[in-house]
Amino acid sequence: MSSLTISFVLVRLAAVFLFVRGLQELSTYSYYLSEIGNVPSFGWITLAFSIALPISVSMMLWQYPEKVSGAQAPSTTDEGPLTASQVLVIGITLLGLYLFVYGILDLLRVESSEVIVHRLADQSGVPASGATPELVVERLIYGAQIIIGMLMVVGRRRMSHLLFKAKYGAVAPQS
Repeated sequence: MSSLTISFVLVRLAAVFLFVRGLQELSTYSYYLSEIGNVPSFGWITLAFSIALPISVSMMLWQYPEKVSGAQAPSTTDEGPLTASQVLVIGITLLGLYLFVYGILDLLRVESSEVIVHRLADQSGVPASGATPELVVERLIYGAQIIIGMLMVVGRRRMSHLLFKAKYGAVAPQS
C-alpha cells in the first residue's frame, strides 16, 4: 500500500470519527429538547455549533485529505512506504484538530450553559452564583484544549522532529 493511500485512510478515519461524534451530539441535544422543550435563543446557537462544527470539519477532512496529510493528489506512481516521521506528522495533526474542535465545543457548552443559568436566575429573581471553582476549571480545560490543539496543527512538523529527537537522542531521522 502506498504512503498516499495510508495517509488518506488515516485522515478519513478521523473524518468518520468526528462525524459520529457530531451525530452523538445530535442525539444528546434531541434528548435535551424533548425533556425541556423550550430552549433559549443562545441554546440554539450552541446546539447548531455543537452539531455543525464536528460534522462540517469531518466533511472537510473527507473531501480534502491531502490538506491534512500533506500528500499530493493521487498519481499513478507508487511513492514507496510511509515513513514513521510522516505518520507522526499526520497523527499530530489529527490529534491537534481533535483537541481544537472539542475545545471549541466545550467552550460553547460551558459558556452557553452559564448564560442560560444567568438568564434563568434573572427571570426568577434569584442572584447568580458567579464564577465557581468548577466553572474556572472548565474554562481552563477548554482553553488548554484550544491552545494545545492549535499548536499541534500549526507546529506539527517541528513537534514531530522534537519527538524523534527525544526518542533517538540528538540524531533525528530526516523526513
